[in-house]
Amino acid sequence: MASRLSRQERLIILSQELIKRSGELVSLDELAEKYKIARSTISEDLSLIREAVEAWGTGEVQSSSGVGGGIRFVPIINSDEAKAFLQKVKERLEEKGRVLPGGFLYTTDLFNHPSITSKFGEIFATVFSNLSPDVIVTMETKGIPTAMMTARYMGLPLVIIRRENRPTEGPTVSINYISGSTQKVQLMTLGRKALEGRERAIFIDDFLRGGGTVRGAIALLKEFNAQVVGVGIVILGSPKVREAFSIPITSLFVLESINELTSEARLSFSDSISEFFNWEGKE
Repeated sequence: MASRLSRQERLIILSQELIKRSGELVSLDELAEKYKIARSTISEDLSLIREAVEAWGTGEVQSSSGVGGGIRFVPIINSDEAKAFLQKVKERLEEKGRVLPGGFLYTTDLFNHPSITSKFGEIFATVFSNLSPDVIVTMETKGIPTAMMTARYMGLPLVIIRRENRPTEGPTVSINYISGSTQKVQLMTLGRKALEGRERAIFIDDFLRGGGTVRGAIALLKEFNAQVVGVGIVILGSPKVREAFSIPITSLFVLESINELTSEARLSFSDSISEFFNWEGKE
């Protein structure tokens, strides 16, 4: 490292540090020691970074004073960027050949792609930032990448509900629930050490068809005295599902129709995401 950094170099380094540690409270003393920069100089640089990200609508730089205080970068995706990104994903989901036998939509290639799930997480982090959650919760397995990215951007721990008991989880709490898609009784389980109790949770999943998984997750978390304050779903199987819950459900897309004969699906932006970003209408 150079003995003396220019202002331009400092701004680049500090910006990268905050982005890498999104949602985390970073001590100014730690930054001063790590980069050999005076605390007063860091404060001046962070003021410039705050002005830039807020002017461009890409995030907020929040300060916390007192013992243990520091700086926290909260990423925000703006309306135009979110819409352009979701439009591209929508077009890929509507590509011919994605409909599988039984009327299922193939999404694995997209929902496991880091650049896509990263943006999903950034969008959900923007949507749910005002709910002050303590933890992100998901159900194994397809919802994990998006939930992980959401947790990363919000600087929160990720808790994964399992479909079976595992020795590595230690003592667990288990409940039976009725799957909304298969109408069969299934098991979900969560280790007792996963939550301390009374957390405010955001539940994230890739697809919601009948709502059974969400209902099961809400019931399971109640056993820990934890509260689900928001639900984020990438694709909602039907707009009617959202109406069945008192907890706000934000989905990115709604599956409007599936044609097994042509192997094509039609999707739209959900009302919830359109309302949040003030888009005039669904596409």
